[in-house]
Amino acid sequence: MTPVLRVDSVVLGSARIEAAVALYRALGLPLVEERHEDGAAHYACEIGGAHFAIYPAAEGEAAPRGTGGFTQIGFQVRSLEDAFAAARAAGAGVLVPPEEVPWGRRAVITDPDGRPVELNQG
Repeated sequence: MTPVLRVDSVVLGSARIEAAVALYRALGLPLVEERHEDGAAHYACEIGGAHFAIYPAAEGEAAPRGTGGFTQIGFQVRSLEDAFAAARAAGAGVLVPPEEVPWGRRAVITDPDGRPVELNQG
């Protein structure tokens, strides 16, 4: 068996794509609109060597946490305070306010679709 070498891509579906794009851009992701042949218009960028994309999705396409589905994404940030403030200004909810943890500082926000997004400064 060949071990996984690194994350190659992360693709999120969003029922609130414009709000999701605004939040992830506020966190510093340089998302640009794309469309491949007859596919859906979506937003994408490269970050840390991985492809990150947000596609339009219908409400409820991803099973909510507690009903068999769960998606969380995390980012390493330079300044937790700046990232947290930018996310809040873009409409993010707060699950865990900035706190000290054994590996540094972290906060957990929610994106417009309710996904937890962990922000870590280590």
